[in-house]
Amino acid sequence: MDCLFLHNLDAFRLARGREEYRQTFASCVEVLEELVLRGWIDAYGVSAWSGFRQVETAPDYLSLADLCAMAQAIAGSDGHFRFVQAPVGLWAPEAILLRNQVATKTEGLVSLLRAAHNLGLTVIANGSLLQGELVGAPALDEDHGISGLSGPLQAIQFARSIPGVTSVLVGMMQPAHGEQNARLFALPKADLRHLGIVQNLYEIIKKDW
Repeated sequence: MDCLFLHNLDAFRLARGREEYRQTFASCVEVLEELVLRGWIDAYGVSAWSGFRQVETAPDYLSLADLCAMAQAIAGSDGHFRFVQAPVGLWAPEAILLRNQVATKTEGLVSLLRAAHNLGLTVIANGSLLQGELVGAPALDEDHGISGLSGPLQAIQFARSIPGVTSVLVGMMQPAHGEQNARLFALPKADLRHLGIVQNLYEIIKKDW
């Protein structure tokens, strides 16, 4: 398996509290590193729906630097904690805009995407279609000039074109939707600088990168 995600880590912290969340994550790192040694997985990561999109005082807030420090304390510098998964897209810009992560002691607060880059983590975006709720939404019926696409493909293309995002997860139930979304494999990432709908967003991304 290429990567195993610890899913909804933020929900676990919200339900069980900070200390148990940290202890449990540390225990998971020990098991996951053993699975790497056995050759069952190549790497692992964490996923969260809201934890990386919150201010630091939120009860379900997740700190990338803290997670990396815990993993490194157990596995050393050659550990296999290498991925982070979070909503990133038109409707969820917090990973780009919200400076709520600390990657280095001298840099101060930065965005999730910047922190992941500085910590050597690969970002996988999810929720580009808001779990299907954006399908058929009036906002996506308009032509926003995103690679000549229309409908939900615009939202997926936007998410995959954000600097710092390596891949976008999209769930599909119908083969026809899979064929439609697969069209994006033949397209380069969009140049966000030329899109009026995201001009302000891009300027913020550019400053952060």
